[in-house]
Amino acid sequence: VEAPSGKSKGMSELDGLLCVTSDSSLLMYNARGAEIYNVKHQMADPQSSIRDNMLLMFDQGAKSYALYQKNVPLADGHTDYVIYNGAVSSKGTFALATRSEDYLSQVRVYSKNGVEKYTWNYSDKIISAVALSPSGNKMAVSGLYTEDGTIKSQLLLYNDGELVDTRDFDNALICSLLYVGEGEIRGITDQALS
Repeated sequence: VEAPSGKSKGMSELDGLLCVTSDSSLLMYNARGAEIYNVKHQMADPQSSIRDNMLLMFDQGAKSYALYQKNVPLADGHTDYVIYNGAVSSKGTFALATRSEDYLSQVRVYSKNGVEKYTWNYSDKIISAVALSPSGNKMAVSGLYTEDGTIKSQLLLYNDGELVDTRDFDNALICSLLYVGEGEIRGITDQALS
C-alpha cells in the first residue's frame, strides 16, 4: 500500500488516532482524516507496539527505537545490539528484546524517560515475543530453545523485575503475546490462539 510518505509498513489505532508507519515516516490522523503528526524516521524495518495512548516504534533487526505518548515524543535512542522485539505499557514503561555480546539474547526494561530499570539475560533462548501489563509491573517473555534437536518455547513471567513462573511448550512456538488487563496473557503460537 502506498502511503503519503512512502510504502506503508503498518496501521493501528492509537487512542482515537489512525497511526500509519511507512518506510520513511510515522503519520497520525484524527477521526476526520486530517494529518496531525508527521515525522521522518531512519528505520529499515519499523515495527510498533501500542498500549492505550503509548506507542513504541523500533527497528526490528537494527538498533533504533522511539517512544511516543500520542503524538508527543518521550524518548528515543539506540541499543547496543539488534532488536528482536518490543512492548510498551499504558504508563510508558517499555521493553526491548535484543541480541547480546555475552548471551544469546536479553530483555531490557526502561522507564518512559528512557532510563533502564532492569535487564534479563538468556544464555540458551532467543526471545520471540515480549509483553508488558498495562501498569508495566508484569512482563511475559517467550524464548525459543532447542532440546534433543527439537525447537521449543518457554513462557517466562516476571513481576516487578522478579521471575515468578515459567511454562514450557513442547509442541508450539510462541509468536506473539498480549496482556489483557493485569492478570491475563493471550498468545499466538504456530498451532493456535491461546
